[in-house]
Amino acid sequence: EKRIREFWTSEEGKDKESYLYYNGTDNLSKSKDLQNLTIQELSSYCSCHVKSIKTFIRDGNVDDASEQDWDRITEYTKSCYNN
Repeated sequence: EKRIREFWTSEEGKDKESYLYYNGTDNLSKSKDLQNLTIQELSSYCSCHVKSIKTFIRDGNVDDASEQDWDRITEYTKSCYNN
């Protein structure tokens, strides 16, 4: 846990989080399921998505995530957003 916190609080981790957030906002805004969200709702959804990625992809390397990881991320994002 300490190593994970150190990564996400490092400059590399902060840069990765910003990249995931802004890239995610752009990609999620194109999703048919999310097209009717307001900017504020989309921002909230994207924040949940990044939080989910940080939970399941601890080194920030999304390219190495398995299909099972993405399924978990999707479910966690929906749960986070709906609460």
